[in-house]
Amino acid sequence: MAGNTQVFQDTMDQGHSAAWDGSWDLAVTFYRQALEEFPDHPQALVSLGLALFELGSDQQALKCYLKAARLTPEDPMPVEKISQLYERLGNLDRASQAALHSAELYLKNRDLKKAVELWERALRLKPGDQKAYVRLAAVYERIGEKDVAVKEYLALAGLQQAAGDAQQAAVSIERALVIIPDSPHAIRYQALLKESKTLPGIDRDQLHSASQRSTGGFQLQEPQDLLRAQVELDPVEETCQAALTVLAGLLFETAEIDSPLQSERLAFKDVVKVEPTSRNTSDHNRMLLYLSQVIDFQTRSEFEKAAQKLQRAVDIGLVHPAAQYDLGYLYSLLGRQEDAVHQLLLVHNHPDYALGAHLLLGSLYRQIDQEFDASMEYLEALKLADILKAPPQSRENLRQQYQSLVEAYRLLPELKVQARLSEDIHKLLMRPDWRVQIQHARSQLADSGMPRSLAETLAVGSGNQLILALTRVHELKNARRLRSAMEEVFYALEVAPLYLPLHTLMADLLVDQGETQRAIEKYRIVARVYSMRGEPSQAIALQRKVIELAPADIQIRNLLISEYQSCGQVDEAALELMKLAEIYMSLADLTMARSTYTNTLKMEWSSQINLNIRIQILHRIADIDLQSLDSRQAVRSFEQIRILQPYNEEARRQLISLYFRLGQDNTGSRELAGYLNFLKESGRQQKTLSILEELARDFPASIQIRQLLAEAYREQGRFSEAVAQFDWIGEKLLNGGDRSGAIASIKKIISLNPPNKSEYELLLSQLSNGNA
Repeated sequence: MAGNTQVFQDTMDQGHSAAWDGSWDLAVTFYRQALEEFPDHPQALVSLGLALFELGSDQQALKCYLKAARLTPEDPMPVEKISQLYERLGNLDRASQAALHSAELYLKNRDLKKAVELWERALRLKPGDQKAYVRLAAVYERIGEKDVAVKEYLALAGLQQAAGDAQQAAVSIERALVIIPDSPHAIRYQALLKESKTLPGIDRDQLHSASQRSTGGFQLQEPQDLLRAQVELDPVEETCQAALTVLAGLLFETAEIDSPLQSERLAFKDVVKVEPTSRNTSDHNRMLLYLSQVIDFQTRSEFEKAAQKLQRAVDIGLVHPAAQYDLGYLYSLLGRQEDAVHQLLLVHNHPDYALGAHLLLGSLYRQIDQEFDASMEYLEALKLADILKAPPQSRENLRQQYQSLVEAYRLLPELKVQARLSEDIHKLLMRPDWRVQIQHARSQLADSGMPRSLAETLAVGSGNQLILALTRVHELKNARRLRSAMEEVFYALEVAPLYLPLHTLMADLLVDQGETQRAIEKYRIVARVYSMRGEPSQAIALQRKVIELAPADIQIRNLLISEYQSCGQVDEAALELMKLAEIYMSLADLTMARSTYTNTLKMEWSSQINLNIRIQILHRIADIDLQSLDSRQAVRSFEQIRILQPYNEEARRQLISLYFRLGQDNTGSRELAGYLNFLKESGRQQKTLSILEELARDFPASIQIRQLLAEAYREQGRFSEAVAQFDWIGEKLLNGGDRSGAIASIKKIISLNPPNKSEYELLLSQLSNGNA
């Protein structure tokens, strides 16, 4: 039955007053009276517990706080007091557990400072508690305290190694390197772990308190001169650890940590399905608890429990690719293939989880005897890994190759071949040093001069043998043992007769042996097969080899141009057409050369050609017209260049010269004036004088050019030279019957105040009076 509220409130007030005065015995009496009215009142229990705590009655105080914690499970304060009491009673293990639980509750209540304080307390009570390190490291990473976060992860790595879990230690160190890639502490720890040496411990007394942490809080006792090493995990495990890191980060999304840095991860609210309002808070809190348990169980290899908790989180609304991948991973470990496949198909196209997901899917399909589906997944996984290690300029080419190979496999009914391919890819990738293996295999292909996909070397059925054979051929070739190298190629062809790069390698060896014609034929055949297979980039590479050996081979160049056109490489097609035109030029066939150039600009794709290439082609056409003495056709080409590229000086000068040469002086003058104005507007008027002087030498009888030159001399203060030009112009005009033009020229001379000014004034008077 409910007690008397007034009595309860009065006795509580009296208890508070006594506690304020330090009269703890009296406070205990009043609080107990209050509890007689309401035995389960949390505030009364907590108040009584505090009074008993101050009196040293630890067991009685503990009972009060335990009951309060049960009644208010979201309140961190009673749990914090429970930790303190267990410590007083000597039960450090329970004290540490209570501190951890209290920290989680403070975090949920958005009190980060208290949460950190309690995690630190848990570590003081139980220095080997890995969960506290995980939490501290994640928080410091989240709020931007990178140095401290790194050192927490390294401390965690030391504990994991001591517990015999070197793999998890490697993951912790790798996380530290993600935070600060060049951290000397993390680099050295990684090298130590790689060498199976004991990681140094950390003295936490050197750390500042939670409210005073700084990046220089402690120093590590480390050996010197250690080199950085790579953490070695297979892609599935790597992806799993990445997913776990993301899930751990989700725990802190709702804490609204005040940080100058904004997280780029999805906010927690963005990865949780919207539920009815009445359930939001409850489901949200349960989800956080489940995620915490998932990480705890999984780091201790309790995979079934981890899967159960993660599934519960998903059931109440968690939607995130990290959760989907991790759940698929856990189900695969538990033998629940169908459930694992369902989860992994949700993320197999996600860039962060694709490689691991495809490998896991391939493995799962093999387990249920779906060899075709397995081979497709393994091919996708190999594509991702191969492209990852390939040079950037080769990646698009590799994607095309894989697309062709996948399409070919879809039509292949031989399950044995598919199973063998799956097994080879599995062996290549599902190993800790998979990156090294990929790099090695790729380097062998590159050394053999074949920018091919690794999938093709495996798809032929004996990938490892083939790579070994390629390595031997390369070594023998470098040693100039060409006959032995050719024998190795023939041996490899017995293993993989349809592997086209081997045929290419044979052609390369024929070139080295001086059998150029046979090599050309081999290249042409292989190029044709590549073209038929829809791999234009490979066909192009071989056709270029033929052209290097036989530059004048018009047929192969035409094929090369067609390949460029088919794959949309219009600039490359245009450049090859220009080279074809040059061949015709070398044969003195100007007609075919000009036709090749003009046809290039008439192609339906010509508008896509790079402007500079189009300008080059127009220049070549104009040059041919000039050689053919067809100036009017040359004018048309130069006019097109002027329109496309007004600053092209060569075209503008040629156009001006041609106009004057063709007797189109007025047009030439307008063109010249326009060009000089363009130079002035573009700040290059200093070129004006040299251009005019050159034109005056080329066309000495042109009055228009002389007038522009005279004005240019005058503007630059070269008066004597300006006078000479105006004098010539005046005489020319006068002889031609243009008296007014001559007078204008003489006036300009007089304005320049030459030494013989009086002579020009007399001449001007005579002309004006009609006496001259």
